[in-house]
Amino acid sequence: MLFDDSGTVGYRIEGALTFKGEPELRVGLDIDLVLPCQRCLERMPIQLKVSRTLVLSRGLDELAAVEDEEDDIDAIPLVSALDVLDLIDQEVMLSLPIAPRHPDGECEARHEGDPPSPQASPFSVLSQLKQT
Repeated sequence: MLFDDSGTVGYRIEGALTFKGEPELRVGLDIDLVLPCQRCLERMPIQLKVSRTLVLSRGLDELAAVEDEEDDIDAIPLVSALDVLDLIDQEVMLSLPIAPRHPDGECEARHEGDPPSPQASPFSVLSQLKQT
């Protein structure tokens, strides 16, 4: 998934209580990684700042109720021990683009100096047949 081993992921986790008295985690990520572009397969640096609130819920009914309230709040099950590295890994994976690509015109798939190739119409063969 990564282009190389360079880059960093900084994180911050704060515990708090919601206005209803439920435990929540506020997760902040500073992501600075290099991914492969899906067009040219060259380096594509990604820099993201992510902030997410996770409400810790006891039951499945509470999970559904929290997720329906606000778009920027997610719910996770309340467990006796939480693997923080796994949580950070999941949040990073959810934050990265599914198919990272350079913006149009910035991709290195075309060599510098080469003119853009004209798009041949699939119907150009038919026009040639019509002329004969």
